[in-house]
Amino acid sequence: MPVIVPQAVARHDALVGVQVDETLESLTRQPGDLQPEDVVALTRKAGARPSQDGEAASFTLGFRYRGEAAPALLGFRAKKPQVSGEVLTLTEIREQSVVHHWWLVYDILYSGVDSFVLSAPKDVAAEVRI
Repeated sequence: MPVIVPQAVARHDALVGVQVDETLESLTRQPGDLQPEDVVALTRKAGARPSQDGEAASFTLGFRYRGEAAPALLGFRAKKPQVSGEVLTLTEIREQSVVHHWWLVYDILYSGVDSFVLSAPKDVAAEVRI
């Protein structure tokens, strides 16, 4: 991560905010001369500009340094995929019939998956609605 060195300035203090995609885990391999900074305070100082999706941007990493500083070396690792799911069941009991409804609620995080495969018994496959 580069540092900025203003020309013809006797002394300066700098704050650096880094925004990392949520699918990546950030690793500070070598901090150089940069000191960690509270990302909440840094976001407030920067004025929290809206991102492309309209939400207020916040920093993932924050650093501060004074004067000339050795740059930091950052690394990134993809987060492990997380898949969670639950089955919700509704049973309607009437005088001459029993009707079952099932809902599958799932959430896929940190993965390039764009499809979900569902297996159902042949007896009910014709009645499945997606």
